[in-house]
Order: sequence, then C-alpha cells, then structure tokens
Amino acid sequence: MAQSYKIIPSIYKHVQASAATIWYVAHNTGTSGGGTGVPIVDVFVSHGGNTVKIIPKRVEYTDANNVEIEFSTATAGTAIIIA
Repeated sequence: MAQSYKIIPSIYKHVQASAATIWYVAHNTGTSGGGTGVPIVDVFVSHGGNTVKIIPKRVEYTDANNVEIEFSTATAGTAIIIA
C-alpha cells in the first residue's frame, strides 16, 4: 500500500542583479541529490516588461548547500530554489 505524507519545502530566492554567465548560489537547504532529493531550480528574467522563465545551459549541485547556474550569455535575473 502506498504511503503519502505532507512535504513542506524550503524555498530560497536568489537575485542576480549584475549579469553573469555563471551564478553561484548558496541556498543552504542541505539538499544536493543525496538521500534527501534534488532541489528544483527555476530561473526567471525580465523580457520586454514581462517575467519569463528560462532554461539555463547547466545547473550543477556542487554540494548540499550550493548550486552553480550557467548561461550561454551573461544574464541577470532571479533563481528560485525549492528543496
């Protein structure tokens, strides 16, 4: 029989004000893909006055508290980490 339970995630918001090809994000949620799961990383930028979700070139979980987000061109915006 399947078991279900309520999960309360940790959410971290990273604002990258200056454009960069790699964002170094210290989310401090304690999850990196080990036994506790892989954090969800969503990236949003402003485009023509609208907020747009984009897909980065690479997301690397460097350890349980840090992630690197790489882009093809220098990008400014917001990353939301859900763990």
